Amino acid sequence: MKNGLLIGSWLMVSLLIINSFNEDEFREQQQKLKAAGDSTAQQKNTDALSVASRMADFKIQVMENKTPVEGVTVTVTNQENTSGYTAGTDATGTVSFKDKVTIGKNTININKTGYAAADFEIDLGTVQLHKNYEIVAPATGTSTQQIIPIPQTGKAIVPIFALSGAASTATIKGKATIETDLTNLTPEIPQNVRLKAAFSLFDNRSLSLFSSSGNGLTNIITSYALAGDSTSGKINNTTGEYTITVPALAGGIALPIQVFAPAFTTKQTLFVNYMGDPAAQVTPFKNTEAEATFMLGDTAQNNIPLVPGVYAVFNSPSTTPGKGFSCDFESISRLLDGGLITGPAPMKAGNTTYQLTSSGQYASVPTITISGEGTTAKATPQLSFYVQNIIVNNVGSGYTPNSTATINIAYNVNGGNYISNSFDVITTGEGKLPAVISMPDIDGTSAQRPMVTDPEYPPTGFNLTVTSNPPATVPGSVTGTFHAEVIGVRIDAGTTKYTAAPEFTFTGGEAGAQAEFKVVEFKTQYYVTPQSNGISSPYKIMPQNIGFLFPATPSSASVTSNSVDYEYNGDVTATNQNFMSVLATDGEIISCTLSGVKLRTNTFWSVAPSLFVTEDIPQQASASVNFNGNTISGLTKIVNGNGYDVPLLIEVKTPEGAPGSGAVIDISNFIFSNTATKEYTWNGKSTVTSAGTGYLPNLNPQRVVNPTPVSALTINAQPGQVYTVNVNFGTGSNRSREIH
Repeated sequence: MKNGLLIGSWLMVSLLIINSFNEDEFREQQQKLKAAGDSTAQQKNTDALSVASRMADFKIQVMENKTPVEGVTVTVTNQENTSGYTAGTDATGTVSFKDKVTIGKNTININKTGYAAADFEIDLGTVQLHKNYEIVAPATGTSTQQIIPIPQTGKAIVPIFALSGAASTATIKGKATIETDLTNLTPEIPQNVRLKAAFSLFDNRSLSLFSSSGNGLTNIITSYALAGDSTSGKINNTTGEYTITVPALAGGIALPIQVFAPAFTTKQTLFVNYMGDPAAQVTPFKNTEAEATFMLGDTAQNNIPLVPGVYAVFNSPSTTPGKGFSCDFESISRLLDGGLITGPAPMKAGNTTYQLTSSGQYASVPTITISGEGTTAKATPQLSFYVQNIIVNNVGSGYTPNSTATINIAYNVNGGNYISNSFDVITTGEGKLPAVISMPDIDGTSAQRPMVTDPEYPPTGFNLTVTSNPPATVPGSVTGTFHAEVIGVRIDAGTTKYTAAPEFTFTGGEAGAQAEFKVVEFKTQYYVTPQSNGISSPYKIMPQNIGFLFPATPSSASVTSNSVDYEYNGDVTATNQNFMSVLATDGEIISCTLSGVKLRTNTFWSVAPSLFVTEDIPQQASASVNFNGNTISGLTKIVNGNGYDVPLLIEVKTPEGAPGSGAVIDISNFIFSNTATKEYTWNGKSTVTSAGTGYLPNLNPQRVVNPTPVSALTINAQPGQVYTVNVNFGTGSNRSREIH
């Protein structure tokens, strides 16, 4: 819920709207009234809600030992809207606030000369439907419901205590301390702080003094604190001493009194390792501007940072990486990858991917031509073929009548025929071949089933021959028509080289449609030539890594590599070498350290790669100092650092204001320089050449101290008694999270 409601478009009223109030219902009624143009009804509902949020009458009766006290000034202030009203008690010790006390939390002050002034709080709960108001049926002549307040009354009886001497009062005194300087073990004195005394309302003896009710609630008084005069409970800024005069017996009851102080925030002095970023260089210093919160009884005290009294500082590495190194890439010619390539899916042979995309249709054997840089590579087809029909050119004579003659199906190869299949026919009674020979049914013989040429013996043509046993006197002859398709391509690499993919072309073969064969991807190596003419920022040290990015292609995902092969006088003398290992910087440019050697990518790829350079990420070296009593003994928590183009240096320092001197640590014997990378590195070892003296292992010797607990702050006051209650506000809480 909100503390204010917009009523219509013309009225803003500030009201105490409690969580349980049904704002939606009220807003709905107001919107209906606005739509109806009934501003009068709107105002009535607003006024009714305002009335419902206040007590119709609330009485406060002030008593001393059950005797009414007249002339007590009573001030009521609502904690939500800070509205306040003041009145004096009558002869019955009573003051009545009609239609002025807002339902909710209110602070009440009572004050009269000769008595202990007091502040207490009452909680009258919340505004609720059916308790503080009703929404009733529309009145005659109206169309919306109305809000009707339900008047509420209440009364609080509170004690007031005379300060007329030892017979009715007790004294609490003591010394207050606080830990506002964590760099020593001596407690400090709180400055400008005032202690107060309050009743412990958790004690049944106190509850008997506070009979109160209102808005359907009982025990509405939630706190009662003695205000005292301007000096009561004030802590002396020099000595820390304080005194509070408090009431003692009331109706024969020893009063349970608790010393307290409102929480306050003040500055605190402590050493810190660093502020904010944990990755920042640790530079301890004395912080006098830190703030902490102090409250008696608070056990949530912050930890106190451990800050060594000596620390190590290293010089910073180079922060400007080199820029502009590049490489030229030139493709290297190579032989074609050979072998038998069958389709139709892409097929890889070595570093080349081929694909037979169309088989074509032929009556004889086609020729394949390779075009490109090379001249000696050859390609021949592997064919699938069969006989479509047979023509008898000569029936011959001298065959055994009514016997069998064999028709042989073959393809020509250099040096002869390669018979693939055959079938038999029956000679005539005259010993001749039949004038018409039909192809046998495919289910009865394999004659018509496709035959495949041997890729080791490339075909030059197709033919049919006739044989018989015994041979005919005059052999007959037959020819046929053939159907063939390319099912593979055999590639002979030859001796000449290519830097790019060649093209394959089919011709001849009495083609109905020519076959198609292509190189999908031709991968080769690339010469790598470092270039320094584009360097715009000097390479004081070598980058962390230099390598090659080979981009994605239609048949290959992208890859990275930093491997190269060495070529000397045309021969590859080493493979799979680290590219970075042959590069060096002179502090300005990067160049190859191998004379007369050509570098080539170890990876074969169809397009030239690009160069990637991973810059070295500078990191300042760091370490913590080990202690041996009040001297140093070495380093720990070592970070070796990275990216130094000058030797690493270490200096032992103390924070300003901290004791100790004379310590020296030497790391010069453990610094190494790489002539190729020009980078200086530290192996983490060191020598203490002087242990120094007078150092403190922790500049914040004060450990966490909890404030005085509530149990030690409570007494049962007896008349004329003096109670000593020393208080310590502890080491504080809510300190900035930036402090480490």
